[in-house]
Amino acid sequence: KYLDFFTREDVEKMILVLGTFAGLYFERDVFTYLFDDYGGHPFLTRMACSELNTIVSEQKSKRPFLITPDFYKDHRSRIENAVSDYTKLLVGVLQEWYLSEYQMLENLAVGNEPAFNQIVSDDSSAIKHLIGYRIVKFSNNRYRFPIESVRSYLIRKSSIVAENLGIGDRWKILVVERGNVERE
Repeated sequence: KYLDFFTREDVEKMILVLGTFAGLYFERDVFTYLFDDYGGHPFLTRMACSELNTIVSEQKSKRPFLITPDFYKDHRSRIENAVSDYTKLLVGVLQEWYLSEYQMLENLAVGNEPAFNQIVSDDSSAIKHLIGYRIVKFSNNRYRFPIESVRSYLIRKSSIVAENLGIGDRWKILVVERGNVERE
């Protein structure tokens, strides 16, 4: 049996407890953003909150400080960059040791469903492995990423050029890459 990820309510409880110690308070919608971006993964969510704390500290903001949805969205790219090292570790294990699963994830991330479905039909154990580790979820008759940051990371690093990659995802890649360049 695999350890379950947190529910949205669990994410809220964890953030409220840890945030209070750090002098951070959160508007309710921020919990939803964090849950959507990190899928209830306790460690990734905690690292995202740690980056929020760093941002508040760097701005020398008075504590207690209220994290609003606008504050979160304004800093989302930086938070995603900070968490990407951990996402890279997670994806790197698959890329090095489970190539079929990695190729499957990469194709799913960029929207290359024919290639994704072909790999699923060739190796049904691979998709079971990814579902078991909560990297992929099957709902509404399709596969998707419960952790948006994993999908975003794969899109940024993918060598696959998908013709059906939407303009929103293209902009997201551009914004994140620009943030990486500016931080260097």
